[in-house]
Amino acid sequence: MFTPEKYSEPYEAIGLVEVTYVPTVKKAPAIYQNGMASPNPIDGFRTIYYQQNYYYIEMPDTDKLIQEMYDLADELGANALTNFMITTDIVVNNNYSIETYKISGFAIKRL
Repeated sequence: MFTPEKYSEPYEAIGLVEVTYVPTVKKAPAIYQNGMASPNPIDGFRTIYYQQNYYYIEMPDTDKLIQEMYDLADELGANALTNFMITTDIVVNNNYSIETYKISGFAIKRL
């Protein structure tokens, strides 16, 4: 069970768990730089043009991130996650802002 709420029934506390996602950034091949032809798209990435260069930025797969969170909580012996939330943050790299994601919650074992 994943819930943004607190759990009010008896439980055993496991602890805080979180998964942070920082997207991969790839520079497009040189033939596409300096405003030349636009590069072909890559599945799972979006293309941006920044400071006369093309880059591929990985798009988040939220289903995969939630599955990773589920697996982590399960490995710890939890059968529920309370205070579940997904937040975003910005990381700046070479004056370009990249959005990151953090999934967190408190793992418990419902009694």
